Amino acid sequence: MVVFDIILLIPLVWFTFKGFTKGLIIELASLVALILGIYLAYFFSDFTKGILTNRLGLTSQYIQPVSFVVTFIVVVILVFILAKALEAVVKTASLGFFNKMAGALFGFSKITLICALFLYQLVSFDSGAKIVTTSTREKSYTFKPLMVTAETVLPYIKNIREKVKLPEKPAPNGTDK
Repeated sequence: MVVFDIILLIPLVWFTFKGFTKGLIIELASLVALILGIYLAYFFSDFTKGILTNRLGLTSQYIQPVSFVVTFIVVVILVFILAKALEAVVKTASLGFFNKMAGALFGFSKITLICALFLYQLVSFDSGAKIVTTSTREKSYTFKPLMVTAETVLPYIKNIREKVKLPEKPAPNGTDK
């Protein structure tokens, strides 16, 4: 085991532990809240802007970013309220331990994917093997599995990115962009 492995094991252990303490439901809710929050804030921040300006009388050059943030926060809060309600049902059904173990697995998988993609990008920019040396690559226990993970997942990510076409945000008040 080399220093490189220790550096990678720290976040792997931490995210696995955090996944266990939060449980699968809250781990998934965090991911859903982030994605859904950004998506809905993008499309509905004009609605929030209307409420902030018309009903509360707020006006400033910062109203658009403020309305984006407010929309994002509202979505995140609503997702977490639903997640906590679902978590209460899971605890009542005596599935709390399963939730915790699945959360640990999800946390581990999430950080493994993040580390793998980061390492893949790092290696692609490190053509002279100066950052991650050839010796480190050969002696490391984590380098090869993470690279295989990245090389396995990247085609799926590219495929999803090509298939998912987000609709255009409608122009405000029926005007063209």
